[in-house]
Order: sequence, then C-alpha cells, then structure tokens
Amino acid sequence: MYEKTGFELAIDYLCKNNIEFSTHVEDKVCLLLYPHDPISSRKFIVSRKNNMYFIAHDTYSTKAFDSKTSTGLFNVMNKLEVFNLKMYKKHWIDSIFRVNNAKTGNPHIDKYVTITSCLKSIPHDIFSKDAGELFLEISKRFSPVNLVIEKDHIPFVNDLKNKVVA
Repeated sequence: MYEKTGFELAIDYLCKNNIEFSTHVEDKVCLLLYPHDPISSRKFIVSRKNNMYFIAHDTYSTKAFDSKTSTGLFNVMNKLEVFNLKMYKKHWIDSIFRVNNAKTGNPHIDKYVTITSCLKSIPHDIFSKDAGELFLEISKRFSPVNLVIEKDHIPFVNDLKNKVVA
C-alpha cells in the first residue's frame, strides 16, 4: 500500500481548500562521479496569504548524509533592519553550547526558554510576555519547535530574499 509523503499531504490540503501555492524541485547531479544519482535535492512548497507565508522545505544530500526538513509560517518584519533571534525550548546543555544568550526580563519565560540573539536583552515591543507564553504552549504540543527572526533566513524564496523574517 502506498503511503503519501508529507509534501503530498500538504499539496492535497492546499488543493482541497483552494489555496494558491507554488512548488519547486531541484536536483543536483555530479556527472563525473555519480551520473545517474542526484547528490543533493531541494524541494519546497510556498503559499502566501496577505503578508503571511506557509513554507514546507526539504533538503537531502545523499553523499553527505545530510537532511533538513522544516515547515513554518513566516512574515516579513519591515521595521527591523539588523536583528536576529532564535528561540528554543530550554535544555540543560544550552548553557554550554549556545552562545549569545539573551534574556526577556521575564523570569518565567527565561526559565523555560533559551534565546540567542545579537542583543543581550530583548525589547518588549519585539517580544512580549504573551508571545513567550504562546511559544511555551506551542512547544508543549509540537516538538521540536523554534522561533527564528533573521535576515535572509529563507533565501530560496525570492519574495523573502534579503529581508528580515519571523
């Protein structure tokens, strides 16, 4: 019995609900070493509604044993020029391996969340207590989950290239 891939399920959902989307598939081949076998593959789905983008992205490299799959909702952050933030559910090893740790100023959020950023403390107009609580609630339902605000985080989507997205 054939089992649909996550990409096929996402496309089925978008089609069934009459949501416009585009897809992209890119295979790279090394003609000298592996003429019939792609050494890397990238595929993604992009759907846009107003300023919100849904992106499902998958890369696979057979020879380097590297694979990345991600799905998310993204928005362009027009008021931010140079800013980066990555937020993760806190793990005991974060204090050793994560650099540029930042604090929200909220002890409850800071106890359960690790934030890395170019800023030492996160301004409240960028990251509120409610946003932190929402992140904690989402991380209870889905794992792993992270929040990223970064310039050129999604360079393979032309509309988001060289822009700060969250």
